[in-house]
Amino acid sequence: ETPSKGSTRDFATHLYRKPPPLQEWKMTRVSQKGREFLIGSVEVGQIDAFCSVPQLPKEMDSSEAASRVLNKKKGARQWQRRINRKRVGEIKRFIGGSDDNLIANSVILYVPPDQEAVSHKGGKITIDPSRYLQRLKSGVYSSRRGRRDLRPIWLIDGQHRTRGLAQSKKGIKLKIPVILFPPDFELSEAAKIFSEINTLQVNLSPLHKLFMQHRFSISSHHSTKDFTKPWTDDDGRIENVNSRANHMAYECAAALSADEDGALYNRIQFLNSNSAYTTIMKANSWVDYARKWFLPGGAYAPDAPSS
Repeated sequence: ETPSKGSTRDFATHLYRKPPPLQEWKMTRVSQKGREFLIGSVEVGQIDAFCSVPQLPKEMDSSEAASRVLNKKKGARQWQRRINRKRVGEIKRFIGGSDDNLIANSVILYVPPDQEAVSHKGGKITIDPSRYLQRLKSGVYSSRRGRRDLRPIWLIDGQHRTRGLAQSKKGIKLKIPVILFPPDFELSEAAKIFSEINTLQVNLSPLHKLFMQHRFSISSHHSTKDFTKPWTDDDGRIENVNSRANHMAYECAAALSADEDGALYNRIQFLNSNSAYTTIMKANSWVDYARKWFLPGGAYAPDAPSS
């Protein structure tokens, strides 16, 4: 049995009468700076069936977002933007509109190290659906358990292309280029690569860019966007005052918004999913203003007694 074609309205559930047999993707190994990843082409239907997205919750209080800023282990699997239905529909219509319409952009996948359904040997990826599918009371096997998406491979870049093509009778059968990072990549290392890719996209919101830059310590040649870590040298001396200022300004906002007894509790917006009705300032505006407190000459400068 092949993976079900398309998926339900939320683009997130596949149902089977029985678990499909093992699926194999034969890919080519590529080495770069001592790290190895895989490239190849995979049918859209299989990508859609076996890949989930580590997306942010649909709704989140400002204080909850702030707690994730202060503790990067919290929501470690929830940092990608949510899917845009309009874009999915546009891609579905584009690929079905003409035989001359092609999508050649590659999607980027990551196999997390803490799952058992995907094995990696050389240039071959083997997927065993029986290791992750959940059997429902009806006897049907599902790719979802409650709100948890069980699909084992992460779809990091190209979720709209994949979901849009999977909704099309023509698109779901197409093979598209794939770049896959295997499980021997550290989660933080892989996520940092993916966030560097995504933060370069114009259509990622400023708040989400800032959240990703802080979470994965992304470097930038722009002083206001540099979150390089560490910001000290081997002797503990501050050598990157901009990164220090940006980190501290952002975390200061998070501490104030997470403090239940404070005047700014739940009042600073960190992500677009935070309610705009209860917030009085956006985190990026706060950082732009407050970072000067932590720069040389500021109240909390690197050489200040209280720093």
